[in-house]
Amino acid sequence: LKEIKAEWNLTMDNLARIWHLIWAWESKQAINSLSGPVAIVKVGQLLFDNLGFLSFLWFAWMISVALAIMNILPIPALDWWRFWALIIQKVYRFKEDKFFNIEAWVDTIFFWCLMLMWIIIILKDLSFRWINIPFLS
Repeated sequence: LKEIKAEWNLTMDNLARIWHLIWAWESKQAINSLSGPVAIVKVGQLLFDNLGFLSFLWFAWMISVALAIMNILPIPALDWWRFWALIIQKVYRFKEDKFFNIEAWVDTIFFWCLMLMWIIIILKDLSFRWINIPFLS
């Protein structure tokens, strides 16, 4: 439980730092502080090669906890958004037809924003030199 709490605090601190950097219009620094699945594989390989299998398992466990924490955040197109969307619908008594149409649009927009973000992060992690992306170079 102490580790889960520490992971939660670390995740929230990093999300707050990234949000602050984006809000302060320091987007290049914010994007450089992100990493994705390619970097995770690189770090996992380094841990396995240098520190052994148990450290690699510990790293995999930390990634799993971080993903679980991310999934409980009420971000559209992620797991817990549906739960909060249903609560919003019941509290504000939106009609089902209208609410589901709006929810579908919100989910679609956020899904594509998340996919775009992942593509940018993967390109950043792979460090493509022959692709000129203005805010990544």
